[in-house]
Amino acid sequence: MQTDPIADMLTRIRNAQRVNKRTVEMPYSYIKFEIAKVLKSHRFISDVEANEETITLTLIKDRITDLQRVSRPGQRIFSKAHNLETNFKQGYGRVIVSTPQGVLESRTARDQKVGGEVLCKVW
Repeated sequence: MQTDPIADMLTRIRNAQRVNKRTVEMPYSYIKFEIAKVLKSHRFISDVEANEETITLTLIKDRITDLQRVSRPGQRIFSKAHNLETNFKQGYGRVIVSTPQGVLESRTARDQKVGGEVLCKVW
């Protein structure tokens, strides 16, 4: 049984990136698909494809250095809009947040003045 699907997603991406794999496949869930769309919009990955059972990500070589899970099932981390970290890794890194308006990058969430659960950091 999978206890943290987001951590599993990040680990799959991290491992695929380290062995220079072009694509990575994982079981489908709405939250993982939304995180993948944010990664694509900020050019960390080149493509996202999904069907009822799987999500397939096409990676860009050496674009993702690392990924870090922030909020976990055992310890949820929430942040108000004005407290969201926006200048992470000298502007290169991104913080992904789950808000009432959907899964957003922290700068977008701060501009829309919405806080939420800090899911992960990508750089």
